Amino acid sequence: MWCGRTGRTDEAREQLELMRRSFNRSNLAIFAGFVLGLLAWMDNLDGRYDEALGHARQALERSRERAVPDGRPADAGDPPGDGARALAGLAGPGQARDAAALLGAHESLLPAGHFVTTQDRDTREDAEAATRAVLGDTAYEAAYAEGGCLTLDEAAALAGL
Repeated sequence: MWCGRTGRTDEAREQLELMRRSFNRSNLAIFAGFVLGLLAWMDNLDGRYDEALGHARQALERSRERAVPDGRPADAGDPPGDGARALAGLAGPGQARDAAALLGAHESLLPAGHFVTTQDRDTREDAEAATRAVLGDTAYEAAYAEGGCLTLDEAAALAGL
């Protein structure tokens, strides 16, 4: 993660690939969603939004396989935030609206006292800024509020995740 946070995404991708190759069947399932989420995050950093969306979809699907009873994903990382950033980066108003709804849904599902990592906070702030830039504040707030009433599965389906 440090390599990605310091702009060395090519080096970070190499390290993630080494990690993926070292996984075996028993530990791959635990970390696959996390690694896919990191790839989505780095894709967003590099402006590769189509690839980021694909990795975010895969990461969210893996995390849903081990969701906790209230429907929140069990894995670390922020696939919804990464997916929202990718949607906003694709720059269509419909995609940006879906990004805002996804952010609203995800935020509403976090448990009280949830610890947000620096990386996740930065991802969400970047996704929000990019989404507001496409929609404007009023449309962003409306879509975000609507998303806050959705389950994560409903918001993810709306956003194509």
